[in-house]
Amino acid sequence: MSEPSAASAVAEAANLVTNSKASNSSAMTITPPMILVLEPNLLCASAKFFGSALNGPFIEGQQGSIYLAEDPPGAFSIFLDWLYRRAIRTGNSETHLHDLFDLYIFSEKTCDDELKDKTMDVIQDMASTLDLQLEIVRSDLLDKVIKHLPARVRGLKDFCARLMAYTYYLRGGEDPDTDDEDSGNEDDNFDEEYSKAHMLKKIDLRHIWTITKDDFTFFQQVQDQILIHAQIFQEGKELPDPRVRDEEYKTYRCWFHCHQKDVDCRTSQKKQDLKFVPRDCNTTQRMDG
Repeated sequence: MSEPSAASAVAEAANLVTNSKASNSSAMTITPPMILVLEPNLLCASAKFFGSALNGPFIEGQQGSIYLAEDPPGAFSIFLDWLYRRAIRTGNSETHLHDLFDLYIFSEKTCDDELKDKTMDVIQDMASTLDLQLEIVRSDLLDKVIKHLPARVRGLKDFCARLMAYTYYLRGGEDPDTDDEDSGNEDDNFDEEYSKAHMLKKIDLRHIWTITKDDFTFFQQVQDQILIHAQIFQEGKELPDPRVRDEEYKTYRCWFHCHQKDVDCRTSQKKQDLKFVPRDCNTTQRMDG
């Protein structure tokens, strides 16, 4: 089954909101031009951004409207799902991947760490399930990450840096450059052990340089991870795949999250100790309590 278009997804999600223009509702304008009337308490409770805008002395609060013309409609349609259903739909298309990146950037702008971390999990799961590597470390997606996220390398930015290092280091070993052009190596006694190490392909090095030249912290993280991979490879160990999330241990399942360290984002739900009750049993116990 194909995924819905951004416009149809927004229209479907809009059915969840009230169409009333009562005073207790807030209008939101998105692109393409569409006005959605949302319940303000729910909206303000979702993120500090909306609470400050609608309850403060700003024009948004005076007019009861927030304009989000710069945010792509695909990301906003997923946000509406999150706002009313507390769920982020999964997908398998390049369009959906872009929408998830845009949603992460949107959640960064609105200071919604819960949405940000949930979006990160969905991106990570999508990358793992569909075996996405080069599809993520491409220029258009990384440009979004570098231009619209803070300088600090964490969350989605950290994930992209680690996946870039992981992907290109493996590619250097599986499909190395065979020519010595511009290698700078003119020594016939070049260390044989060094020559066996994984060397990044020139095309990948150029890509890293092009993407990271204006963001030193991102560049440093990529380089640090490449050095770590080289050390792990020399030790004969398996390289850590950033797409794999170990749900059993909090440190690993929250590695790319932005919440406080003492926050447990996987609140365990106690399973009810239910027993089957036959119809001929003289008891009032029921499964629904």
